[in-house]
Amino acid sequence: MNERLNNEGLTLVEVLAVVVLLSFVFLLIASTQLFGQREYNTQSEKIMNEESVQFLIKDITREIRKVDDNSKIKIGTTHTVLSIGDVVYSLQDNELKKNDSVWATDISDFNVKFNPARDTLSILIVSNGSSRTSDHLQTSIYLREGD
Repeated sequence: MNERLNNEGLTLVEVLAVVVLLSFVFLLIASTQLFGQREYNTQSEKIMNEESVQFLIKDITREIRKVDDNSKIKIGTTHTVLSIGDVVYSLQDNELKKNDSVWATDISDFNVKFNPARDTLSILIVSNGSSRTSDHLQTSIYLREGD
């Protein structure tokens, strides 16, 4: 009796090898996806924070242009408070506030200086989001006569 064995099908070792290889492929795809999602969230938060700071700088400029007398513009002794008429911009607990409402968060520095020789107001805002670096946004506002 010369009976042939049926060798069709897979052995347990072959099945385990396929499972291990598919697991490695899945882990590679999942880690790439998670890294991309984390980087997207970090960049989105950074961009939103930069936009709010840029909007705040535009708002400060608008308020300065509304003032009819430059003597209504006052800088606090610590250079972290700017008063323009009735409006007060200040840094408190890493939040940049206009009057009492929060306009930007994760701010490590808000520095305002007046240069009387050039009639300019220099504003430096340092933002520390969850990103790896801090962003320095700086502007100079030229004060005009009658502003």
